[in-house]
Amino acid sequence: VVVTLAIALTRSPAATPTPTTPPATSAPTTAAPSPTPTDDPATEPVALQLSGTGFALVDEAGEEVFTYTWAGDAAAAVTALTDAFGAAPTTRVEPGDGSHYPDYTVYQWEGFLLYDMVDGTGGAQRASFTQPSYVTFSRNEVGGVKITAEHGLSIGSAIAAVRSTN
Repeated sequence: VVVTLAIALTRSPAATPTPTTPPATSAPTTAAPSPTPTDDPATEPVALQLSGTGFALVDEAGEEVFTYTWAGDAAAAVTALTDAFGAAPTTRVEPGDGSHYPDYTVYQWEGFLLYDMVDGTGGAQRASFTQPSYVTFSRNEVGGVKITAEHGLSIGSAIAAVRSTN
């Protein structure tokens, strides 16, 4: 249930396919990631906010210190998340079906996983997927960083709160 909720909450309304059947679309626009967090305590991330377009690490003032779009370069996101969570992830490859579902490199921290499409597996090209990356999470906080989905939803949100976001 948590994984399904996490995937559903990280999808934008226009991107309705599940990771198993992503449709071909025009090439997504890739925004350059913002700089990674620094050692300045004022810019240390305290929260990770998920949205349909990606995620942002924000500081205590609510200012974004790092942003990532689902079509962006996962290497920058892995570096920023490693710094924010205070630990390096374990990695593995989740094999696809060789056709409609590509292979994904999975970066896993305790309670948070970032899936990044392996370009070219089964003929699939990163530019042909609306969300070549996505995340799942099973905790509301990882490494002291609070995680929330769009509309302020988190694990344990009341059903009425989830339903009111439609």
